[in-house]
Amino acid sequence: MEKLCVSEAEFATSDPARVGLLKVAEDLRRASAELEAEYGQPAAMAWTNPGVLSLVSRFAWTLLLTSLILFVALYLPW
Repeated sequence: MEKLCVSEAEFATSDPARVGLLKVAEDLRRASAELEAEYGQPAAMAWTNPGVLSLVSRFAWTLLLTSLILFVALYLPW
């Protein structure tokens, strides 16, 4: 996200947009550094944490089952 903001700032036509994008990029860089300092691993590696994977897996299954139930209830002829 940080790289995206910096690259978009290069193409921004107005100064306020450019300044805003650069501030967002700086905030993202700081947040990433704080996460790495707190957890001792790159922020992108947080998804490999077993607790995070378990939570994401439960959410994905819940979303899948809800979608299936809604599909059956709304689209199949009764």
